[in-house]
Order: sequence, then structure tokens, then C-alpha cells
Amino acid sequence: MKKIIVLCFCSVALMLAQTGEAQALITLAVDPAYQEVGLGSPVDVDVKVSGLDGPAGLSAFDLRLIYDPMILAFDSLTFGDPVYGDQLDLKLGSLPDYDDSVPGTLDFWELSFDFPEDIIDLQMDNFILASLTFDAIGYGLSPLDLSINEDGFVDEFYFSYEPDLIEDGAVNVVPEPASLLLLSAGLLGFVSIKKRQL
Repeated sequence: MKKIIVLCFCSVALMLAQTGEAQALITLAVDPAYQEVGLGSPVDVDVKVSGLDGPAGLSAFDLRLIYDPMILAFDSLTFGDPVYGDQLDLKLGSLPDYDDSVPGTLDFWELSFDFPEDIIDLQMDNFILASLTFDAIGYGLSPLDLSINEDGFVDEFYFSYEPDLIEDGAVNVVPEPASLLLLSAGLLGFVSIKKRQL
């Protein structure tokens, strides 16, 4: 009887040890999550993936970003990480592209031509998929809602999977104080102080 209890205890302890290992969540995120800019300013955001160290690599993605076209105007998109390079173009190249033909909707995707073993061995765990630039054309709060299109995320063996977490963003375009008004107020204050001194 003691052997059975010890054996059960060891089995449970082994199962708990295996399930207790921390697994990173695969996260797809807009970075920064929130920013405030003035009218006419450029708005730069990155779309990042993190947590690829355990369960899967990434050989393809197909994403959609929804924004308010009355507040933001799409300007440009650059694929890859500015520090680590394009992590879907490690050796053999990739096929990146985007479609901004529908106002307020930006679809962008990339397909790697790299071998699965290269993706496993060389791809970073956390990196920027694409950097996007918008122009602030109207006042208000624009969401940056990120979603996965039908083709979604594809691992190094060409199986589709879903990230554990998708984090959206937002941009708030606010009026900037008119510099001429501020300068005028400062000059008036300076003149009134000088008059009092005389």
C-alpha cells in the first residue's frame, strides 16, 4: 500500500512540475498602446509579436488594423524590426505587401521563404513585424484595432495558430496651443512688468 501511495505522489509531483513551467504567452500588440499628438503631426506605431520562444515560430502573418480615417491618414509602412531586421526574411527572402484601398482599414501581410529549421534556429522571440506611420488630420480619439485576417498566423511548419493575446492601441489628436498666442501673452506680461518698474 505504501508503494502505491508513494508512486501516486511521485506521479502527481512530476505532472505538477511539468505543467508548472512558465510558458510565455504569444502576444500581438500595437506599440505604443496610447499616444497623444497634435494636429498635423506624424504618428508612428509598431506592430510587435512576443513570446515565440516556446510554442511556435512565425513564417507568415496576415493582419488588419482599423483606424478612424477622419482623424488619421495612412502614410507608410515598413516591414521588419529596425534592430533585428526582418525576422521573416532570415535567409531566403519573403513576400511582404499591404492594401490601404479601404479608408480606415489597413491590411498587411508577409510570407517567409525560409526553411523551418532556420526559423526555429534564427528567429528572435520578440520582434517588430511592421512599423506604420499616419498623419494626424482631425481632432479626436482614433482606435487602432488590430485583428488577424483569415490566413492568420502560420508557424514554421505552415500550420495556422492564434496568438494568446492581441493588444490594441489608440491615438488622441489634441489641439496644440497657438505659439503666437503664447508669445503675445508673454510679451504683454513683460511689458506690464517694465511699466511698473518705471
